[in-house]
Amino acid sequence: MALLLLSLLSLSLFAVPAARAAPRNLFDRLAARGSGGAGGQRFVVTGGVLGNPGPDAVNNWFKIEKFRDISYKIVFCPSVCRSCKVVCGDVGVVGDGGKRFLGLTDAWPFLAKFKNVKSKA
Repeated sequence: MALLLLSLLSLSLFAVPAARAAPRNLFDRLAARGSGGAGGQRFVVTGGVLGNPGPDAVNNWFKIEKFRDISYKIVFCPSVCRSCKVVCGDVGVVGDGGKRFLGLTDAWPFLAKFKNVKSKA
């Protein structure tokens, strides 16, 4: 089950593990993979930190933005650190070695729709 932690206009993404799963850090962050470095492909990976908005955790923060009046997209463009210089981008499905991951992309972003659910109280 994925949950969102909101902080102003930025958010941390994380997953809640199943009851039998070993405890581990499931907060998402952005990281380069392989020879990526600063100029390479950046992927969404686990190992981020809860909260802590600032320069030490700037790669932990994502945004949800409206996309073409019908859905929403996840964007990496944190506003939690004004002195940090970040390269913003849409999060989408990217390929690497025949596998598919979430990462920054110039192609089509990963889209989501939200549905208002009425609770039965």
